[in-house]
Amino acid sequence: MRNLILLIFLFSLVTVAKAQNNYREGFIITNKNDTIKGFIDFRANSTNGGECKFRLSQTSDVQMFHPYDILGYMFVNEKKFYVSRTITLNNLEKKVFLEYLVQGMKDLYFYDDDDIHYYLVEDSDGKLVPITKDQGKMVGDKFSRTEKYKGKLLYVFRDCPSLNEKINNGIFDRKLMVDLARKYHQQMCTTGQECIVFENDYKQKFTKVYFSVYGGMQDLSHSLKNGWMVRFNPLKHKSPVIGGEINVNDSRFLKWFFLQLGVSFSNFSSEGGGYEGNSATTDYLTFRMKGKFVNWNVGGKFSCFTGRIRPFVEGGLVIARYINKTLSVTTTAPGQEDKSVTIIDNTRRLTSTLYGYYAGGGCSFQIDKRRAVYIAGDVSRYSSTVSNISSSWVKVGVVF
Repeated sequence: MRNLILLIFLFSLVTVAKAQNNYREGFIITNKNDTIKGFIDFRANSTNGGECKFRLSQTSDVQMFHPYDILGYMFVNEKKFYVSRTITLNNLEKKVFLEYLVQGMKDLYFYDDDDIHYYLVEDSDGKLVPITKDQGKMVGDKFSRTEKYKGKLLYVFRDCPSLNEKINNGIFDRKLMVDLARKYHQQMCTTGQECIVFENDYKQKFTKVYFSVYGGMQDLSHSLKNGWMVRFNPLKHKSPVIGGEINVNDSRFLKWFFLQLGVSFSNFSSEGGGYEGNSATTDYLTFRMKGKFVNWNVGGKFSCFTGRIRPFVEGGLVIARYINKTLSVTTTAPGQEDKSVTIIDNTRRLTSTLYGYYAGGGCSFQIDKRRAVYIAGDVSRYSSTVSNISSSWVKVGVVF
């Protein structure tokens, strides 16, 4: 049954990944300056800077456009505008889609080049000046980083000295760059025309973090592997479990995927035994295990439903650890029950840390756009050099 659940999870994962799309309402601007409305695949800036996947409708064929194919494109509701421009970075010239942040006396653009963030300011001569934060380097045993960007900013905005203090004291990020471009326009524009700010706080709008807490029941099965212990039945135990999870989603990458981080706590106390040999004429061994069990998991959650009822699948890797563990072994010779010998072994037979995986699924019921309650079932398998653990969970939780 556990293998079947795992196969269903993997199949669902592949199916959801193949079905993934993230098309938003938008339009493209052709090289003839015509505007065509449709839907555009909404991705991260690093992807949006090199390509535009466009559909006339949500069901029509995908058309791929590169910076030399069109003048630009825009996401209507997100107010993210990309234009085709030729830039020079590290002495290399290339044509890319730049995100248009501010249109004013000095236009401001953004470009993500292999996770190096460039802000490009259009100088009075029409030249695009790229500005980025020094990535830093190791000098001896210390990390060194300069603030060369401040010198560039002071030069670009040299005809507006009132911005110098903000440049020298500011933190280099998108907010600072947009504020500089906007304030420069306000102070230097003599026609009274307002500048246009296309930029939006995309991190807050498109990256969502959900917290949840849950409680439930866990069915643990311990199998001890070292030496003669392998011949005995697993030690089983049912116990309450409590835990919490953090789910992070960014719709620009995978609309239906949530990065999942979690931790759970439970107790275990189990007893079992068997004959050391193959018959009742050998010693009878009784095993007693007690302690606490902690799980840390990292994985993914997939749900492609948007109604009030949202089925999902989840799975990933898990690290489990015994805390305050105790293993006792009682040896009883045939006919000598009153002379049993008990050995307590806390270290050798129980490795503290185990590694494994979990997989499962469930269904959430939305209370509003953010809050929900859910019920789920998972299976987990862990192993170490001396033990295997299988567990089944049923949990009920609240998302907030």
